[in-house]
Amino acid sequence: MIKNISETPYVYSYTVPDHKGHKENIIELIKKIPHNPYETVSHQDYNLPNTMKREYKNYFLKNIFLKFKEDFIDHTKAIDLGLHNIWFQWYDPGASHVWHIHGACHFTNVYYVHLPDTSLKTELRFGDKKIVSPIEEGQILTFPSFVSHRSPVKCNIASGLSRVIISFNTSINMKL
Repeated sequence: MIKNISETPYVYSYTVPDHKGHKENIIELIKKIPHNPYETVSHQDYNLPNTMKREYKNYFLKNIFLKFKEDFIDHTKAIDLGLHNIWFQWYDPGASHVWHIHGACHFTNVYYVHLPDTSLKTELRFGDKKIVSPIEEGQILTFPSFVSHRSPVKCNIASGLSRVIISFNTSINMKL
């Protein structure tokens, strides 16, 4: 079920059905991708060739995205939800991702595959206001793509644990 999770409009959470059943499968499939650090992210596939085999992506699309899409369309009354791209990010202790936005789409979505410490949640920034959403492992955080966001580093070092996410960009087609 999609629900609003902030006083700020258009910030949603979605709880993935049977997340525990999917988690290990996704992590094992991500481990098949050759190690590819980028800037301050420990491992990711955003900049790898589109022709590279990504079994985790196919698994995610078939087992998670289709139901998310159905629920999102039902909640927003959209005609359709288009998927622009999808990638994973693996953050080892000390890794982070600086403030940034996603262009050429309506929404940024973050699926928390492994979130061992709630202090590792994505931070959102609306002007001068910083929001840390009440998100948990096994949920997808959805917010407008123009909202600046980052992965914090401060508590990641202290926890000694890795965080694994799948990020994807979407756009809606609305009935007028």
